[in-house]
Amino acid sequence: MIIDPALSLALSVHAHKGVYALLLASGVSRSAGIPTGWDIVKDLIRRVAVLEGDDPGEEAEAWDKSKFGHRAKTKSERQKGARPVRRGE
Repeated sequence: MIIDPALSLALSVHAHKGVYALLLASGVSRSAGIPTGWDIVKDLIRRVAVLEGDDPGEEAEAWDKSKFGHRAKTKSERQKGARPVRRGE
């Protein structure tokens, strides 16, 4: 009898508590309807636009760039330009 691989894995995880670690990325939450970090950034940009009396619609990133002279950056983009900070700076 052949056991379904997903069932075999589930049984193994259940039987060996603490042996397995589950690593998930933000895409998993997205499929569950939970916004990603970037979705939250775009929503915040839209909210700022509304406070400014504008309606960016679906073009929140373009509005942000036209208003502030640069586009919003993802966390990884911000980290690329980061430098270590010395104490006292």
